[in-house]
Amino acid sequence: MALSQLLQASQSHEINFSSTDGTSNTYQGNNAQYNASSKTLTKENTRDKSGFFLGIEGNLEGVSLLQRSSYPLDGFNNVSKETNSLSFDGGLKIGYQHYFHKEALGVRQAYGLSFGVYVGAGIPINQDLAISTISDADNPIIIYTEKSEFLPIKTGFDLNFLWDFLERVEHTLGLTAGIGYRFSYYLSMKNKDNFSTSTDARIFDKKFDNLMIHNFYPQIGLHYYFGNHQFELNYRFGGLLAYGSKIVKNYPTNLGGGEEKFKTTTQILETSYLSFGYSYRF
Repeated sequence: MALSQLLQASQSHEINFSSTDGTSNTYQGNNAQYNASSKTLTKENTRDKSGFFLGIEGNLEGVSLLQRSSYPLDGFNNVSKETNSLSFDGGLKIGYQHYFHKEALGVRQAYGLSFGVYVGAGIPINQDLAISTISDADNPIIIYTEKSEFLPIKTGFDLNFLWDFLERVEHTLGLTAGIGYRFSYYLSMKNKDNFSTSTDARIFDKKFDNLMIHNFYPQIGLHYYFGNHQFELNYRFGGLLAYGSKIVKNYPTNLGGGEEKFKTTTQILETSYLSFGYSYRF
């Protein structure tokens, strides 16, 4: 290459040369671009995807609230009711992700690990227990109705393996697979217990015991990056493990002052759920 051509190319920050095998190569200045055969190295795909992230997470899951009421008296109609509903909770998520300098499918940093911590709360779940009646000589008719409500408060963490299989400039698409732990605390809200007879009407306000669930789950999903903005969609297999709270026994009221008490047992079951989130990587 003539000296004048070399100087001209250096002024434009671009040099074209040929290797001994006849392969044409291009180097462009200011660390902007390098092309060698089929390999391309740009500013965008050399960006380090490791770092701390902060964002929000939302979860949709199936929840079952099961309650049974009983009273040790002949003629009482024991009642049980199960309410299945779709529950939502949302909150903040903070964590750190680290990508290894391992190339695959043209993605320079293809593999990584992510660890995140979540804290949030959800929409209360509630249930109205069916009416029950008793007919005997002392109490011709006894009617019992009940309303219950629980507020879910949740925290936990997850550890994921990240595989980015597609990358175009600032766009990255990858697969997420990992495990997680979730602690659910169901705070008992105001509950109303209504006991009445044909001659007397009494209303009792009571509070059921709070319920707790420890849940370990596997998960799989997709993640998408646009620059430092990160989006994820995961499916968590909680239902396969059938996690639920312990059965809690409550004694709303003591009828007649004796040992015979009206008893209500409560249990909450959580199933598989869908999780979605957004975070910003620093």
